[in-house]
Amino acid sequence: EAVVSTQSTGGRGGKAPGAGGCSASHHFKRPAQPWERTDGAVRLFMELSDVQEAKPELIKMLPKISGATRKQNFEHHKHLLETIYKCLPMIFRRLTKNKVKPFINDFFDGLFYSLKSDMNLLKAAAVECLQSLSLLLGPNILGGRVEMTNYDMFMYIKDTYPETVGA
Repeated sequence: EAVVSTQSTGGRGGKAPGAGGCSASHHFKRPAQPWERTDGAVRLFMELSDVQEAKPELIKMLPKISGATRKQNFEHHKHLLETIYKCLPMIFRRLTKNKVKPFINDFFDGLFYSLKSDMNLLKAAAVECLQSLSLLLGPNILGGRVEMTNYDMFMYIKDTYPETVGA
């Protein structure tokens, strides 16, 4: 006869598997929220970006991801932005610079919003994405693109993260 401990395991639910009562319990079910499905789709998109045969279709779908960065009318939008800006550097590297260059500016509004976020994980993901874009395009080219898109944000980035925009 198996014995199930109800002592804390230090995990998110605070109980041993099978003890019930935590959100990870297999008994807990609720429909996925649209942002959660989108979050999963972005992660899948990143994994598929490594599949050569999928790349042409994925490039066509980049505007859907950039569109998701502009939706901030739901409670967990910062969590979705965090996932997007964590995944973008890998997606852009795998799909190659020449293929993604036409789409990069479409991600700027959400990136600028994220750089000034009060949520530290989102801000960290945005900084990492900005640094990755700087490596991908070169700091001067990225700086020029940011400056043309949003001069105030260019000045903020130039003062806060000067190495990323060639300042």
